[in-house]
Amino acid sequence: RKLETEALEAKLKRWIRVAKVCAQVLFPNEKQLYAQIFHGLGIAIEDVYFMETVKDPAIQLLNFAEAISNCRSQSPEILFNVLKLYRTLSDLLPDVEVLFQSKSAEFIRIQADEILGRLSEVAREILWKFEDAVLGELSELPAPGGTIHSLTVTVMKYIIQISIYKQTLDELIVSKPSMDLRYSNDLTIPDEFGEQTPLALH
Repeated sequence: RKLETEALEAKLKRWIRVAKVCAQVLFPNEKQLYAQIFHGLGIAIEDVYFMETVKDPAIQLLNFAEAISNCRSQSPEILFNVLKLYRTLSDLLPDVEVLFQSKSAEFIRIQADEILGRLSEVAREILWKFEDAVLGELSELPAPGGTIHSLTVTVMKYIIQISIYKQTLDELIVSKPSMDLRYSNDLTIPDEFGEQTPLALH
């Protein structure tokens, strides 16, 4: 599993670099080029040639993100890769909407939006499963040799990593609360928690 996670991380790093270059440099340059070439002939003509050039690369980029969004693995290790992908795609979404604003490019915008939604669901599901595993650990047996319980070590490592994605997780948790809030119609935050963020309450 560790090797699979490391392989995914390597692929994701490459994807993030390529996606940023495409969405913020290559695709805008192509769009500007066709606007200059077909100036005066109408935006529709520009869009046709622009889409013919960038459609396949754009679809390939989205296919990778879609594969991750459709991943049914709820291993805690995959959460941070999902969050990296979610944050990157979320940041690039405004660029995507500008680049593919024509009717003929609508399917690109729709696919990107749908993938972003599924990534948020995957992230929440992984968090819920991890949360349930922690809350369901009722063993009172001491750790062998008096060491720190393995679950405590895992949770602490998780918390350290989660802090990196605090803002992203706050957004995800606010949009669909977890823990006891999943099973209650009362979504108010008790006064004693003061100004704590949703992530802190999670």
